Amino acid sequence: MLFADNTYSQIYYMNLLFIFVTFFSSTCFIGSNIWLLSIILLLLMFSLINKKIKPSILNKNALFFYIPLFISLLISISISKVPDQTIIYSSIFIIAAIFSTTFIKEFLFGPKAWILTILAIAISAIYSNYKFIAFPHRVSGFQLDPNIYSALIYSAISLSILFVSNKQAKYSLILLFAITLAETNSRSGIGLFITLCLAVFILKRHLTKQTIKYFFHSFLIFISVYICIQFYTSYLSVNFTRESITSINDGSLGIRLLIWSDALKLIPEHIFFGSGYGLFFSLYPSVRSQEFSTEGSFVHNDYLQVLIEGGLVGLSIWVFLGLRCSFILYSLVVKKEDINKRENTILIPLTLLLISLLIHSFFNFIFYALPTCIITLLIWLFIEQKLNHKEITIHKHIMKYTKWSTAITLIIINIIISQVAILESKFKGNIFDKYKPSFLTIYQLLRTFNLDSYSINMFLVKQNYYHFITNKQIPKDVRKQLLNQSYNILLDLKNSYPRYPDILTWQAIYLLTKDRGLKNQAIARDLLKQVHQIHPGYINAYKVEFSIVKGSIEERLAFFCSMHNISYTWTNLMSLEEGLWFFETQKKISQSLNMPVLSQAYQTAYEFFPLKYNFLYSNKYWQAISLLEKSKSNCFEQI
Repeated sequence: MLFADNTYSQIYYMNLLFIFVTFFSSTCFIGSNIWLLSIILLLLMFSLINKKIKPSILNKNALFFYIPLFISLLISISISKVPDQTIIYSSIFIIAAIFSTTFIKEFLFGPKAWILTILAIAISAIYSNYKFIAFPHRVSGFQLDPNIYSALIYSAISLSILFVSNKQAKYSLILLFAITLAETNSRSGIGLFITLCLAVFILKRHLTKQTIKYFFHSFLIFISVYICIQFYTSYLSVNFTRESITSINDGSLGIRLLIWSDALKLIPEHIFFGSGYGLFFSLYPSVRSQEFSTEGSFVHNDYLQVLIEGGLVGLSIWVFLGLRCSFILYSLVVKKEDINKRENTILIPLTLLLISLLIHSFFNFIFYALPTCIITLLIWLFIEQKLNHKEITIHKHIMKYTKWSTAITLIIINIIISQVAILESKFKGNIFDKYKPSFLTIYQLLRTFNLDSYSINMFLVKQNYYHFITNKQIPKDVRKQLLNQSYNILLDLKNSYPRYPDILTWQAIYLLTKDRGLKNQAIARDLLKQVHQIHPGYINAYKVEFSIVKGSIEERLAFFCSMHNISYTWTNLMSLEEGLWFFETQKKISQSLNMPVLSQAYQTAYEFFPLKYNFLYSNKYWQAISLLEKSKSNCFEQI
């Protein structure tokens, strides 16, 4: 093993810092994980600047990946109609690529800081999940999707086995990560971890007995933990798991198949160079299937999304990485390259781990999540450095300028990303009020650089509305001026994002704030009707529409039926707050329309929505939902 016995204390002290940063971020900011990861990267970067860095040695195979990657990113930025959005998403690749390429020698053959970094990120993600105790309807370590979270966790388990020599630290980390992996209940993550353990066991003739033992023990620990958690949460009112696994085609996977089918329609328009990284969310509404609850922020298939956003050029890069990993595994297992048994023990499991991450990206957005992107590239470069290939030595003067230019680049990228992340986050009232002037100053600064940012502009539109336009203490002429400015911003955004639900909904809100006359109400209804067609489950649009529903039976019935039609599908994707508002509103309307059966069904759904995945209460909830589904066809006949 590669770490000395002080690993436990190293991890302990490193995590003291990350615990503070994590709790600070998760307490103050609830919108973005990039803010926290930017802090981590800046800390690592400054630690590298302070060290004496020798000329770096890069493997030639890395250049075959990174040079086309940067070319693809430059092409993507140049053809994008909203370049700042592309830059923000491309920064995920840029940070990982620059960071890995420039400092690979020091990180991989120094104090193994990259391993400690990955473990610390994973542990900090667990710490940030303290909220799932209070809000069990959603798991969100680092605000990551549970499936992406699972990829981070099973990578951390494998790295703990391979690189942590202190037994107390090793078993503690394995147990901690096993509990967390089981808690995510990610079918892809759990399945790939089991497959990884079995693959390592099958290749036992290339490994030491000790490595086999640790992987086998990890497998047993995980299975035991998973069974215990499933049994434990089935009989408690608080469910720690995301949802129960019933079948391979159930729930989110079946919806992903539909998203993939829809996304394929976008390929012919951008086949060679793509539409621009990070722009799938703005293209998807034009091809979205309406009959199912598809959110569609990501394709949930990195290769398909890279093909849409980066074209054949972008796709070829990641295909190269997959082929290269397959060849490395073939060389290690079949050809038995001239490499000592100790390193073979490490390289085979690492290569299998890397392949599992690439397979995982067929079902999720591994390449589009910064922590997993960094892990993927660092593991690959670690493997390349251990193999005996021709290397390229960079002159010390070139390395000196490269080090500082890279540091400056990382600072600029991180400042932009972190500030945008702050601006688009939801702040607690006292935090926003305290720092409001500085946030608005940052906004004006970014606007000076003509950044046509969706996130920044929508932040201003929303904050103007909540804190100024509806504040009666501010002079009326000032509020009117801010209202007109914000509305013009919405019109500009609508030109760039013509079918984005949030923009159309806020346009309706501002129209009704200007004047709630019949003309504006009619325009607002048309806008909200477009939102329902684009995104039938966008709950904010229903909230706005409900505010202008009149007392007539016809209007209340029409509104009730429009929401009733999504009661079975889209409610599965709603947050706790959205679901409770939906069922309570429908219950009240059905009572006013004298629909006792539906009223009782909505009351039951309202009571058990927070417990819908709990074994003791799920039957009652789903029975109520089934009744609502059966009554969809005769909604207008219920009076």
